[in-house]
Amino acid sequence: MIAHRFANNAAFVVLLLSLPACVPCEHPLVEPEKSKLDERFVGVWKHVEDDNETYFFIGRPSFAQKHLGLRNLAKDRPDGLMVMRRAAFHVGSSELEFSDQPTYFFSAKAGANTYMQLPVLDKNDKLTKWDTAKVKGYHLSKCELTDDRLIIYEMDIEGAAKAIEDGKLKGTVKGTAKLPLGDREVRITESTEGLNRYLAKDGLQALFPDASKISLVRVK
Repeated sequence: MIAHRFANNAAFVVLLLSLPACVPCEHPLVEPEKSKLDERFVGVWKHVEDDNETYFFIGRPSFAQKHLGLRNLAKDRPDGLMVMRRAAFHVGSSELEFSDQPTYFFSAKAGANTYMQLPVLDKNDKLTKWDTAKVKGYHLSKCELTDDRLIIYEMDIEGAAKAIEDGKLKGTVKGTAKLPLGDREVRITESTEGLNRYLAKDGLQALFPDASKISLVRVK
């Protein structure tokens, strides 16, 4: 996957979406090639939990990252592609942790709401050049943005499973219990148009409950 988990902190589950319990969508809310840069995401954001301060740096992939093998990605990217990188400071131990694993995403709109749309690759693939054919799906997180705050809602696996079982969304549900205690596996196969309709109508609270949200504060 493009997104990786860097810590046990629950906030990273929401942002980095690498747990088996996350819900991939087969189709995007917005076609990547039609996406536009959302300047509201760009900048430095901070999340504080217990003795950990975590900083998220969001912007466009840069030509300056040539040494990381990302020159082609920066050159050929869709206009709306953004990258997020993380640095964590552990106050109690004074340890500083940098991650060299980028998280790529697009800003997507459905109705009046904004979403982070993270492309998913095969396990061993890396995003060094944009190629839609290599994208196996997308993870979605609902976002609320103001001048100084970014609130992110993780998609709830049980809410997605119920929407599929009730016939409100097309998809597949396997297993009987929510991970990590069981073998629950959910995948949304609804079309782009159908997913947009569902989210615009009555799918927000079902898929993105308040209990799943975290809040980041803008630093810059």
